[in-house]
Amino acid sequence: MQTSSQFWNKVAQKYAKMPIKDEQGYEATLEQTRSYLSKDNRVLEIGCGTGTTALKLSPYVNHITAIDYSTEMIDIAKEKAKDQQIENVDFIQSDLTTDQFAPNSFDAILAFNLIHLLEDPEQDIGHLSKLLKPGGVFISKTALLGETFNLYPPVIFIMRMIGKAPYVKSLK
Repeated sequence: MQTSSQFWNKVAQKYAKMPIKDEQGYEATLEQTRSYLSKDNRVLEIGCGTGTTALKLSPYVNHITAIDYSTEMIDIAKEKAKDQQIENVDFIQSDLTTDQFAPNSFDAILAFNLIHLLEDPEQDIGHLSKLLKPGGVFISKTALLGETFNLYPPVIFIMRMIGKAPYVKSLK
């Protein structure tokens, strides 16, 4: 089974060229997210992909640290930041093991389109919450699986076996 990094490295160029399917929905998500942020905030985005969200939110915060498994995704994100002359975003290739950050480091943590891929979302979110300053916010948008969630693990497992879905290891 390929690692998440291998999966995303393989699809990074194609992913970067894909248009956002629901531009209106994406803009609404950004607007709602901005309502929780302020100019003095330090933000962590996990699973940042090619950096679009971090770059779009960068004018509204002090600093964003954006991480992703994929070196290819991070390289694309860094190039976009350079082209747009955005300097308050750091893109770092990293797995979700966030031991590199001290507790209470961030005013907000963002996780878009990621939680449904985590092995143990409850545990992982608990770990991430320790990185938030008192009063900080965790903002996520992910697939709503509801009662059908029990159907997804076998489907995602098969998709991972044939290289059509990433594997996201638990944080701890």
